[in-house]
Amino acid sequence: MQIKDLSAILATWVGIGGALTGGFFTFREYQRENAKSADERVLQTFSMYQDFRADLLPTAALIQEGRAAIGDLDFWINHFDMVEACVGADLCDASLVNQLFAPYAIESLTPAVQCRIADVRRMEAEYGLAKPQGHGLLAIAGRAEPVCAAPPPPPAPAPTAQAPAPTPTAQRRAPAPT
Repeated sequence: MQIKDLSAILATWVGIGGALTGGFFTFREYQRENAKSADERVLQTFSMYQDFRADLLPTAALIQEGRAAIGDLDFWINHFDMVEACVGADLCDASLVNQLFAPYAIESLTPAVQCRIADVRRMEAEYGLAKPQGHGLLAIAGRAEPVCAAPPPPPAPAPTAQAPAPTPTAQRRAPAPT
C-alpha cells in the first residue's frame, strides 16, 4: 500500500467522521430548539391563562347568572377564539389549553352564549369565513356547532318621526254665521 492509497483512505474516513460529528451536533441543536419551542408554547399558554383569570373570570359568573351584556359575551367568545388560534399556529400548548381552558369553555356554553354565537354567525354568513365567531370556544368545549333553541326575532324597524299631514284648506269649514 502506498502513501497515495493510504491518504485517500484516511481522507474518506475523516470525511465520514466529520459528517457524523456535524450530524450529531445538528441533531442536538434541533433537540434544544424543539425543547425551547415547547417551553415557549407552555409559557405563552400560561400567559394567556393569567390574562384570562385577571380580565375575564368575573365575566364567567355573569354568564352563569345570565346577567352578561352582549359586549361581555363577545369579549368572552373572542378570547376563546384567540386561544384556539394560538393553538392552531402552534404558539400555545394544546394539551395545556385543554386542561386550563376547557372547564370554563364547557361551563360557559349557556343558551345566551350559544345564541349569541348563532346570531353573529348569521350576520357573518355572507363573508364565508373559515373560522366564524365562536369556533374556538366550541372547539375547546368539544362542540361542533352552537345549539340555540329559538332564534331571537329580527329587530323591529326603528320608528320614524313624521309630522302629521296638514289638513287641506278646502276641507275646513267656515264658522256658521250667527
